[in-house]
Amino acid sequence: MTIYLTIFSIMAIISLFEEEIKKNTYTRFKILSFTSLLIFIGLRFEIGADWAAYLMFFNKDINLQILMHYEYEIGYSLLNYIINKLNLGFVFLNFILSLIFLICFYSFFNKSKNFFFILTISLPIIIFIYGMGFNRQIVALGFLLLTLNYLLNEKYVKAFVFFIFSFLFHKSVIIFLPIFIFHFIVVKIVTKYNLHKYLDLKYLFLFFLIILFTFILLYNLLGMFILNINDSVQYYYDAYIKMQSRGFYFRIAPILLSIIPFFLFYKKLGLSINELILYLIFIFIIITFFFITLLIGPATLFDRLLVYFCIIQILIFEKLYLIIRDFRYKVTFKLIVLSIYFGILFIWLTFADHRNSWIPYQNLMML
Repeated sequence: MTIYLTIFSIMAIISLFEEEIKKNTYTRFKILSFTSLLIFIGLRFEIGADWAAYLMFFNKDINLQILMHYEYEIGYSLLNYIINKLNLGFVFLNFILSLIFLICFYSFFNKSKNFFFILTISLPIIIFIYGMGFNRQIVALGFLLLTLNYLLNEKYVKAFVFFIFSFLFHKSVIIFLPIFIFHFIVVKIVTKYNLHKYLDLKYLFLFFLIILFTFILLYNLLGMFILNINDSVQYYYDAYIKMQSRGFYFRIAPILLSIIPFFLFYKKLGLSINELILYLIFIFIIITFFFITLLIGPATLFDRLLVYFCIIQILIFEKLYLIIRDFRYKVTFKLIVLSIYFGILFIWLTFADHRNSWIPYQNLMML
């Protein structure tokens, strides 16, 4: 567990002084951090709760035609098949998946003046848990970040292309198709009819209640419908709705924590209409997930979808930091946030049900 805490601490120290670092040195630090993380997560050995399951799939001796109809998505299956046939090994597959994710992650946040602050608070959940345990979803998340980037910059063709790439690695991202369409429509309506005043907190709260009750109604109707259909759909219902994920509340806690100051200061964050509406959609969905799980328990479905929505906490904490003017308060804010995420990492490494899948850490270069 020491190595995880050490990496976090080194990145945290850099983040406290990053605004004072010269541009050339800052770029070198970025390259060094990228290379270090690529080696750390890309060359890991027998790390992650699903290591054995993915290794078993990698070693299956089946032809490409059968593979395309297998349970895993086409993008992952095809990459898996190619690397297997080239005899490059399962670790090399993980290396390529990690490389794709890190390129997407660094590209998305590259222009930030607080890159190491972002990177550090991403370590516990996004990089260590998801990046080292969710092989397909982490690549889907990476491509989704690029999708969001182009969406916010109104480059819709590029956004669609990277959304397809994301879908090819995990079909669960299909949930974002109606979200993006809804976002596009709302932005156009708000802009065209000058409805900015309805983005006030009281209207947002009313809108959230409508969404929440609609979601609960649809969930109940869906549950009754599923009981009367075929066994394959019933299997997914049992696996993702009835099955509980004890880590859900642990992973959603920092997101909920970031949402509180967001609503207190969202008008001061300097968000464009595009950004604000996307943030609000993400936040409403996350809060809806939370309240639904209070009623039915932390279903695995919501925990899996949280992989994509967790990025909102990073965006919010960075925006909150940027509105602070006094240097002392800026340092204090960073120290508080970094301490919270250090605590999250320590608690996970100490008490998580699957912590033994990450501890002790093993790397191909150390064997």
